[in-house]
Amino acid sequence: MTLKEDQNLLSNTGADIDLFKDGAATAVPTTWTTPLATLGNEATYGHFGITSDDTDLNGGEFTSGGGRKYAGDFNTARQVFSHTAVADGTTQDIGKARVGFKIQISALQEAAKDYTNRIIYVATPTF
Repeated sequence: MTLKEDQNLLSNTGADIDLFKDGAATAVPTTWTTPLATLGNEATYGHFGITSDDTDLNGGEFTSGGGRKYAGDFNTARQVFSHTAVADGTTQDIGKARVGFKIQISALQEAAKDYTNRIIYVATPTF
């Protein structure tokens, strides 16, 4: 299963919430950190990341070493869980996984009440 966003979280005023971490679109999942909130650098005012509890996905990239890790590079398709054999849909990592999203903003984040984007999921069967 892959997912991607069609744009950063964007308001009608043009304000956006950038990807984790501080707009850098972190590819290697890492522990969540608070936005830096550097005055004059709007990419650090807030960020949006994803995580997965699929422990065997890419060597447990979101779960290895204990604790949940987050990535921000999902403006292109990113794999968030997978299984290549028979799955029952109820056993963790064998047809069952959870994907999570986290958003955190600082006091500097541009005010808006209509931040939106689309998350697109693509399921590719293996035969």
